[in-house]
Amino acid sequence: SFGNGLVQQRVESVVGPERLLIGIVEWGATNLGVGHVAKTTTAPFVIGEIDGSISPRLIKLGETLENAGEVRISENIFGHLWSKLLLNSTFSGLGAVAGMVYSDVVAQPGGVDLALAVWAEGYAVAMASGVVLDDVAGVNPEHLIITNSGDRQVALGALDRLMLRLGPTKASMLQDLERQARTEIDVINGGVVSQAKKVGLPAPLNQGIVDIVRECERQERQPGPTNLIDLRSLLKQ
Repeated sequence: SFGNGLVQQRVESVVGPERLLIGIVEWGATNLGVGHVAKTTTAPFVIGEIDGSISPRLIKLGETLENAGEVRISENIFGHLWSKLLLNSTFSGLGAVAGMVYSDVVAQPGGVDLALAVWAEGYAVAMASGVVLDDVAGVNPEHLIITNSGDRQVALGALDRLMLRLGPTKASMLQDLERQARTEIDVINGGVVSQAKKVGLPAPLNQGIVDIVRECERQERQPGPTNLIDLRSLLKQ
């Protein structure tokens, strides 16, 4: 399963663990139409077994995927999965509601603080769930967390590195909205919200993103920068 978000348990319930390998795609692409995709960033595939083992079938899959790009085999695939979820829930979520690529979201007034706040919300859920996060796009997820004034420069540096690598990415959820198709919001930001409820934590920013994207799906509002203003208002509550 290379699905974004928290879909693995659903897939496992259908096919069984013996037929499931988990992977994430760290690089971004834009769908230009049938049979045409533009790869907008460079990053690896990461694949792993549910139990963390390095199996022959996992190695074989890695060898096959190397024909398309760099491959990393992980003994902590759920750590990678959650790190990618932080990336998607923050930048794909905000990109979808704002109608922008990742770097343009961050460049908006208050965009940096909003992105860091969404990231921190998901990070807290991951920590409460006992997840051991791994690097994503060359960045340690913890480096985007601000717990005191001295952490801000580290967080800004980590954010800059992410944008250098992934800034041109156009969220797949935004591409879905532009095609008036259903998005993956329920398993990306909605996945963070669901897990937050299980561990007893609030997730108002992720819930806000879910609500806005659903309204966009129903054509009740459009992606645009004014939606970020609505989300920033949640920071003051």
